[in-house]
Amino acid sequence: MSQIRTKRALRAAAQLGVFGVVAVAASLLTTGSASASYSSQIAALQQQQNSLLSQLQSLQGQAGAAGQQAAATQAQITTVQQQLTQDQTELSQVNEALAQTKDQLAATEAQMATDRTQLAALVTVLYQRNSGNSLAAAIANSSGVSQFMDRTLALQTVRQQFDSLTKQLIADANSLKKLQAQQQNQEQQVATLVSNVQNQENQLQAQENVYSSEQSNLTGQAAAVATQAQQISTQIVLLREEEAASVRGNGSAGQEGLILNICSGCYTGPYANTYPNGQCTWFAATQAPVGWLGNADQWIAGDAHSGQYSIGTSPQVNSFVVFSPGGAYDAQWGHVAWVVQTGVGTNGSGFIVEEDNVIGGGREDSRLVPNTNGVMGFIYT
Repeated sequence: MSQIRTKRALRAAAQLGVFGVVAVAASLLTTGSASASYSSQIAALQQQQNSLLSQLQSLQGQAGAAGQQAAATQAQITTVQQQLTQDQTELSQVNEALAQTKDQLAATEAQMATDRTQLAALVTVLYQRNSGNSLAAAIANSSGVSQFMDRTLALQTVRQQFDSLTKQLIADANSLKKLQAQQQNQEQQVATLVSNVQNQENQLQAQENVYSSEQSNLTGQAAAVATQAQQISTQIVLLREEEAASVRGNGSAGQEGLILNICSGCYTGPYANTYPNGQCTWFAATQAPVGWLGNADQWIAGDAHSGQYSIGTSPQVNSFVVFSPGGAYDAQWGHVAWVVQTGVGTNGSGFIVEEDNVIGGGREDSRLVPNTNGVMGFIYT
C-alpha cells in the first residue's frame, strides 16, 4: 500500500471506530509483549475475516442462483405472454366469426319466416279461387283448356319453388345452428385456454417476484458481509502497520503514543515558512500560516504567536499541539505537531497527529496520542 493510500485508510478506519482496536493495541504494547499482542489480534481478525468471506461466498452463490431462477422464470413469462397473445387473438377471431354466424342465422330465419308467410298467402288465394268452383267451372272460366293448364302448371311451379326454397332455408338454418354450436364450443375452449394461460402467467410472475426479492435480499446481506470483511481487512492492515511502526520507531510507541505510519514528504501543507526544513516546527508551519519564530516550547510558553490564534487545552482538528520538553520528543526544545483526528483511543481521549522529526531523519509520520499528558496546549487556527 502506498503511503498516501495508507494515510487515507487510517482516516477512514478512524471514522469507523477502528481506532478503538488501535487504542487497545496501544495499551498492550510493551517491549516484551507487543509482538505477541499484535499476532494474536491479527490472528483473531483473520479468523473473523475468513468466516465472513465464507459467508460472503455462500450468499453470493445463493444470490446468483436466485438470479438465474428469476431470469429463467422471466423467460417462461415471456413465452407464456406470447402464447397468451396468440390465444387472445384466436379468441377474438372466434368471437368475430361467431357473431357473423349469429347474424347469418338470424337473417336466414327471418327469410324463412317471410317465405313461409308468402307461401301461406299464396295457398290461401289459390284455395279461395278454387274452393267454390268445380273443375268444370274452372275450365269454363278459362279462355281455354290451355289457359287452365298454364295456370295450374304455374301454381305448381310456384309451389315447387317455395318448397325448394323452404327446404334450402331450413337446411341453411340447421347448418348455421350447427356451426354456431361448434363456434360456441370453440369459444369456450379458447376462453378456457386464455384463462389458464393468464393464471400460468400470474403464477410465474409471482414466482419471479419471489426469486427477485430473494436475490435482492441475499445481495444486500452479501454487501453487508463484504463491508464487515473490508473493515476487518482495514483493521488487519492497520495492526500490521502499527506492528511495523513500533519496530521502526525504536520504542516511540510507549506512553507518548503509537506511530501509525511513517513516510517522507506525504503530509506537508501548502504554506511556506522560514523554519529549518525537516524540523517539527517547519512541518507544523506548512499546515497553517505561522507569523512567528521560535522553538516548539516557545509557541505557547513564549507567546511567540503574539495572539494570532487562540489557545486551549482540548485537542481540535486543524490545530497545533505543543508538547513540553522531555519524553521521547525533544528533551530541550519540546515538540509541535498538527492535529488531524480527535475522539479516538481509549474512552475517546486520544487524538491523531501528523508531524515531522519524531523518529529522526526529517521523516514525517502519523501518530496516535492516547491523552493530553505532556501537552503544553493547543493553538486553534
